[in-house]
Amino acid sequence: MKKILSLLLITVMFFSMASCGAKEDQGPSPTVTVDNFLKAIKAQDFETAAQYYEGDISDLSMLQEEDDPVLSGILSSLTEKILDFEYTLDNEVIKKNTATVDITFKTYDLGKVMEELINGILTDAPALGLMSLDQEALEAEIAEILSVQFQKIMQDASKDKTITVTVNLVKKDGVWLLKDLTDKEDFMNALSGGIMEFANGIEDTIS
Repeated sequence: MKKILSLLLITVMFFSMASCGAKEDQGPSPTVTVDNFLKAIKAQDFETAAQYYEGDISDLSMLQEEDDPVLSGILSSLTEKILDFEYTLDNEVIKKNTATVDITFKTYDLGKVMEELINGILTDAPALGLMSLDQEALEAEIAEILSVQFQKIMQDASKDKTITVTVNLVKKDGVWLLKDLTDKEDFMNALSGGIMEFANGIEDTIS
């Protein structure tokens, strides 16, 4: 009887160890994967971010390079503010080889900042006589005004915009990866502090 119990105990221990080993081989959970991805994005370490991402990481770039030094300065400052986001992760749900995780972003309200910039240009244009300038001079003057106003607005800005989005993950070769975010506008909007929402509003007004 004791021999049988000993064999059973050994069997249980064997399968317990095998189970633990399987869990270790699974790699980071969906939540940890998203956390590692966002930390890499904040650090602009796109090589590391790509390890947790299913799509082409280069497609996530929201801001293009600009040759004009004034506009380049604005884009650089804007990128710095976008990357200065905070976040919390919650509600991990796993269904076989797919999963979802909620991300709550806390960012600067950059959509509001862009709205203030454009409203400032529209308000000051008549007084500054901008409408009488030729195209090249007009663009240069507007770029300079945008730069000054942007710096002024951001001095008083605070991270008070909160947006929650759900991201999807897929399990490939035992590793969790974020699914392609290129067309996931709610994620890009949350990460950019509402810039995408503002841009869409502008397009709707024009059209």
